[in-house]
Amino acid sequence: MKKITFYLWLAFSPVVLYGQEKVVVLLVGTQHEFTDSLKHLQQFEQIRRRLVRFAPDIICIESVPTSDAASLKEVRSDQLMIAGRLRDEKGILGFKLQEKIDELKTSLKAHPADLATQSRLANRLYADHDFWNAYYHYYRLYTALESGDVPDAQSLRETFALDSIHVRVTEKQQNGEYHNIVYPVALELGLMDLQNIDYRADEREFLQRLKKAAIGTLFNLKIFRLKKLLKKMQAEMTAAEQKRELMDHINSSEQQAFYLDLMDNAHKFKKSKNMRLAVNLWEFRNEVMASRVLKAIEKNKAQKVLVTFGAFHVPFVKRYLEKHEHLKVITYDQYMSQFK
Repeated sequence: MKKITFYLWLAFSPVVLYGQEKVVVLLVGTQHEFTDSLKHLQQFEQIRRRLVRFAPDIICIESVPTSDAASLKEVRSDQLMIAGRLRDEKGILGFKLQEKIDELKTSLKAHPADLATQSRLANRLYADHDFWNAYYHYYRLYTALESGDVPDAQSLRETFALDSIHVRVTEKQQNGEYHNIVYPVALELGLMDLQNIDYRADEREFLQRLKKAAIGTLFNLKIFRLKKLLKKMQAEMTAAEQKRELMDHINSSEQQAFYLDLMDNAHKFKKSKNMRLAVNLWEFRNEVMASRVLKAIEKNKAQKVLVTFGAFHVPFVKRYLEKHEHLKVITYDQYMSQFK
């Protein structure tokens, strides 16, 4: 009965609620990196197939947006240097980057099997500091090369940049959420790019505030209890990963409620300036991500949206998005319940 009800709700809710069409937003919490020795146990193929079935118009991801210069400098300083080297090596002119990117996207849409165009697009996205979209296109290139069908090897060889970034990036992402979930789904759906919604300009300050709050209460029993609580949470996540249930576990309603309680009641663990500021920074980051989801919807005129980020963000971003009546927000566990 539950399964039938979900199908009916999913089919009709966009047109019957409030008498107008709603934008359906699916929030998927992920693990940023899966344990190498347990990765083969995870049901990635099944997860990908079901997310593809959702058929989103756009995919929003937790990364660093090109437009957020502060976050780029804070989090991706090494990549900024590499991007500069790539521009110099390939003679890519910065003031013509976006024009060339748009041209290459158009060409690739018309000729999706043109690997040289795929490679050039990835290089220019990287040079433009749009790293995660560049990684996505390097992933597409690597996947195509793995199939062994390279009709014009010489033209493709001429596009390779630095130390063949497509290989380095793909190998680096082997255990991550992008390689195992996000990029394959986007590739299957034929999406040309991903929507970056992250904000991390204050990441260093956030981590410093947390560290100071912990150090300042080294012998505080409440902080000790908090550490035990977090250690227990990590043990439960490892156990779920061993049982092939990690994605289900971190997206469960019980776990999401735990995340909310942990942050909403952080004052119980330490009434300090550093803890209060750390929580405020966390809330601000989630609010920014929610606002960027809204902007991505408006920009792309999307009706179905998949949002993927670390599972800890889900209930907080959900709170902000649910304030908007034109959205129907569903979580991973709600969506996946139809397949049980």
